[in-house]
Amino acid sequence: MLKKGDLYYPTKEFKKKAWVKDKKIYKTAEEDPVKFWEKLAQELFWFKKWQKPFEHTPPYFKWFLGGKINITSNIFENSPQGWEKIKNRTALIWEPEPTDQPSRIFTYQDLLSLVSQLANALKNLGVKKGDRIGIYLPMVPEVIISMLACARIGAIHTVVFSAFSSHALQIRLQDTGARVLITADGYYRKGEVINLKKNADEAVKETNIEKIIVKLKKEDNIAGCFDFIDDIENQLENLKKFKKDFDIKIKKIQNFLNQIRTCNIIRKELRTEKISKSEIIDKEMEIVNKQIEKITELKELLRSEIERIKKL
Repeated sequence: MLKKGDLYYPTKEFKKKAWVKDKKIYKTAEEDPVKFWEKLAQELFWFKKWQKPFEHTPPYFKWFLGGKINITSNIFENSPQGWEKIKNRTALIWEPEPTDQPSRIFTYQDLLSLVSQLANALKNLGVKKGDRIGIYLPMVPEVIISMLACARIGAIHTVVFSAFSSHALQIRLQDTGARVLITADGYYRKGEVINLKKNADEAVKETNIEKIIVKLKKEDNIAGCFDFIDDIENQLENLKKFKKDFDIKIKKIQNFLNQIRTCNIIRKELRTEKISKSEIIDKEMEIVNKQIEKITELKELLRSEIERIKKL
């Protein structure tokens, strides 16, 4: 590539390898668009050839009427380039986040195997031609695999960007009437772990979704990470509740202590002669004070534990 300023341009050698390298193609297409596209369509594999190349009945446009084709067949086993020639070639390269993890490289054969597996899984779930499938995945190879698997069996897919909210996903699932949702447990985004499954679970409420297929990111143990985070959050809530109960008990003891002190003041002011009762009250005050000290210590321990959990 040639760099000129902020732009990159192909070299002459690169242009020679281009699929389309003659500018006359634009003029040819303009002169007779239907004939132009019909000629290109003949380069693809058709299970059944079309009877009519084009039909315009306003407001509808129809191409290749009566024809039967599957795009995945043209990508894989019936590729115009020849399956034996391309099956071991690299079809997809994926760079993960975090960047210290290894890249994932898929040949056409690898991709076909994964697409076929998912396509059969969808069929086993009862998905038929014309059914709608929701795809709510981050930027991972499974997005491509899911789209091709849907095309393989004639299902219609709708892709929803993983950064969209659960409500945005819900609206699209409702509009399409999707029966199955393909999603992931989570993913990394700018170093942060995103709990995608949580959004998906919220989104499928009040939709026609019957099944959810979850892509687990096991190599990063994200699912386990979410379980750990949920466990910590539960512990924190329990500690907060525990602390609240202790605060109530401390308040009650302090009120009781104040009552005792008030009684003691009144006793002294009246110079009561009931010495035995005075001694009992003093002992009770001593016991209560010790209880308060212990509870105060426990309260400080609870605060320290809560702060520790918050930092996890």
